Amino acid sequence: MARNESKQTKTTRDKAASLIDSALNALREIAENQEAPASARVSACKEILDRAEGRPRQTVEATVTDETAKKYDSIANQLRLELLGADE
Repeated sequence: MARNESKQTKTTRDKAASLIDSALNALREIAENQEAPASARVSACKEILDRAEGRPRQTVEATVTDETAKKYDSIANQLRLELLGADE
C-alpha cells in the first residue's frame, strides 16, 4: 500500500479487483453476442483490447508562442519565489 493511500481507498480497490473476472466475462459475452447491437459489440471489444494491450498513445499538438512562454516562465518564477523564499 502506498504511503498516502487510505485504508478506504485500498478496500475500494480490493473490492473492484475482485470483480475483474466477472466484468471481463460480461464484456466477452457482449462482444460475442451476434444479436447485440454492433455499437455495443465494438465498445466491448475496445474495452477488452484497452485492458489487454493498453490504450493507444494520443498525440497532442500545441503551439507555444513567445508570449505564452513568457507567461509560464513568469508563473514558474513566482512559484519558485513562494516555495523557496525571496532569498533564493
